[in-house]
Amino acid sequence: MSPVPIEQWGRDHWSTFAYAMACVTTKAGRLDHRRMRCHPELHPGLVHLPPGLSGAFPGTRLKEGKTLPRHDDWDCLDDIVAAGLLTHVGTGMHPGIVQALPPAWPIAKWIWKVEAEGGRWSAVDLEAARAFGEESSSPIHAIDAAQRLGGDGKLK
Repeated sequence: MSPVPIEQWGRDHWSTFAYAMACVTTKAGRLDHRRMRCHPELHPGLVHLPPGLSGAFPGTRLKEGKTLPRHDDWDCLDDIVAAGLLTHVGTGMHPGIVQALPPAWPIAKWIWKVEAEGGRWSAVDLEAARAFGEESSSPIHAIDAAQRLGGDGKLK
C-alpha cells in the first residue's frame, strides 16, 4: 500500500503523531504497543487486544469522513515516516522506537499549543502548524510543553 499523503490525514494519523512525539520527548521514542490500534491480520506480532475486545477492526479515519478499512496505527506510523516527520530507529524485533526529524517539531508544538488551550486538533491546519514555532526546530523548546503530557498523550 502506498503512503497516505499528509493532506489526507485525519484524527487517527494526528493522534498517532502526537502520541509518538510525546514518546520522543518523554520516553526516548519508545512507543507502548498497548496504546497503538493494531489490526491483528496486518501486524500479528504487534497486536494487543484488551480483554473482551474483539470483532471488526474500525480502520483509520481520514479527512472528510473517509476511512481506510485495513489500516491501523502502525500503518499511520509508516505514513508519518514517509512524510518525513519521524524515523524508525527500532528493529524488526522492537519496531516501536522513533526519532523526530526537524519538520516534526513545529507541527508538534502547534498541536501541544492547541491542546493546552483546550482546543481540538484532529484536523491539523498544516500551514499554521508549520509556521508555528518555525523560528526553532530544536526539541528543547518543545520539551516543556511535552512534559505536561504523559506517555499516554494526556495532560498531567
